[in-house]
Amino acid sequence: GKEDHEMGYYRDAWAGGLFLLHVLIIFIMAVGLGASASEPSNGKGSNDDLGAINASMVGGVTLLLALSAVLATAWQQFLMHYGSAVISCMLWTSVLMSGVMCVVYFVAGAWMMGILFILFTVCAYLYSNAVKERIPFASSNLRTACIGVKHFSPKLPLVAAGALVAQCLWILIWAVAFLGFRASPNADNPLAYFLMLVSFYWGCLVVVNVVHVATAGAVATWWFDGDNAPNPVSGATKRALTTSFGSICFGSLVVAVLKATVVVLRGLRDQANKSGRDGAAMIICCTEWLIHIIEGWMKYFNRWAFVFVAVYGLEFKEAGQKTHSLFRRLGWTAIVNDDLIQNSLALGCLVTGAFVGIVGFTYGMGASLGSDNALELAIWGLVIGYFLTKVLMGLVDSAVATVFVCFAQDPKAFQRTHPELYEELVGSWAEMHGPVMRACGYSANEADDRI
Repeated sequence: GKEDHEMGYYRDAWAGGLFLLHVLIIFIMAVGLGASASEPSNGKGSNDDLGAINASMVGGVTLLLALSAVLATAWQQFLMHYGSAVISCMLWTSVLMSGVMCVVYFVAGAWMMGILFILFTVCAYLYSNAVKERIPFASSNLRTACIGVKHFSPKLPLVAAGALVAQCLWILIWAVAFLGFRASPNADNPLAYFLMLVSFYWGCLVVVNVVHVATAGAVATWWFDGDNAPNPVSGATKRALTTSFGSICFGSLVVAVLKATVVVLRGLRDQANKSGRDGAAMIICCTEWLIHIIEGWMKYFNRWAFVFVAVYGLEFKEAGQKTHSLFRRLGWTAIVNDDLIQNSLALGCLVTGAFVGIVGFTYGMGASLGSDNALELAIWGLVIGYFLTKVLMGLVDSAVATVFVCFAQDPKAFQRTHPELYEELVGSWAEMHGPVMRACGYSANEADDRI
């Protein structure tokens, strides 16, 4: 259970070097192309208007960044204190939203869609009713994770705050660079546009995953070594920014490419629909759906692989193999899929992103930027709000994932370091998944007697 990444060599160093080089290129673009694009030109009136609009767009993005930071911090504090309520609320929100959409479609006269959403509402209700008994199990895991995070307060929140600042700076620099790119002769180059999208998502994901790995490393130290381990947060953060940084960049790059591909395919699908090419639109839609599914699985996979990177200092590929073999060997894939906490955290990201997106659209219309630019600001707000909230949610999310992995790897270590929490945690696992625990080799005292 002890971390073995004190050997000092850099894992996946090529990925870390490539990421830093790409950040330097974006910074040069922001200083060169972006700065000139945001200044009014002395030439034609159309260029003056473009410069004024770009300047207003930068102001709007700055406003959205500040609002997102405030909302993300507020959501994190709420989740820390009312985690069980959030899980319950998330569980029944899908039922309520399906019911509301059903009523809306019937009022609008769309009978087929109304009937379809009746089926969605029934399915959502049956699902919520079936899994509501899992709330105490999820709450127990969330409680253990939150105690681990709170133990390192204020150091871990400061790490998240630093990442939040880094995220804001990255988005702002990238936004200025993108405005310059949009005004350059290469604006119509599809490959350049795709690479700019990859750059945006890569930078955002690296910041999120650095927090994930740092938090997982600190919580794992708390799990294995107890409350008196020396400087666990600073040590874990240092490893995330040095020896494990390349692995973080590697895993983040894969997801960034998939995300950018989905965005490009969505744009191509819209163009095909507008031009009446239904066959091409259908093919693109199927491809987009397939890539989106792969992206979802890769994000899900990375969540656990990065815990192994944090706890054992593995390269990304080896961490992925460990993740697959662990849950395949123990038969706990279904248990992980049952985790309600992940969806509750995602709910906060989506709500914040949606609210900031609405504010962005309102700002754009109020500043007379036009409907197209207002819509662009709304999209920026959605993305900014989502990713900034994701940075802070990384504290709780990483702790929950670490609790899962550490419990699967070495529950006895937690019994030695935190016996009371161990009793509560193993009791909830046994109550919910006793047969699986027995099949995995746990004793009757740890499984049968707790059911």
